[in-house]
Amino acid sequence: MHSSSWEETYNQLVSAGLIVQSSAVGKLEKLSSVLPLIEAANSSGIRLLDAGTVDELLAISPKEPVSPVEHSNRNSQTTLPRSEQSSPHGRILAPIRTPEPLPPRPRVSSGFNNSDFPM
Repeated sequence: MHSSSWEETYNQLVSAGLIVQSSAVGKLEKLSSVLPLIEAANSSGIRLLDAGTVDELLAISPKEPVSPVEHSNRNSQTTLPRSEQSSPHGRILAPIRTPEPLPPRPRVSSGFNNSDFPM
């Protein structure tokens, strides 16, 4: 039975789209944070974690995790409201009024005859 910290770690890895093999569990439990490993796996295109890939990813991952505050500032979108604004700004992508639906138009077909379908 694994501890609750392993469950949290496993949930982080699964939510990042990574599949964990049983050979990697021991190495992953020893890590204080799996965020650098997730970043290295995403940049390398690796989705399956076994003992070998965990070692390779730890070799290329930074030793200290990147601060989430700095990361969110670099990727902020300009259309999101600032903290002092009450509403978002930007384009409205949906039309304000939708057009009324038109009745279907009959199509002329060479093999269709209305008399073949009496009502």
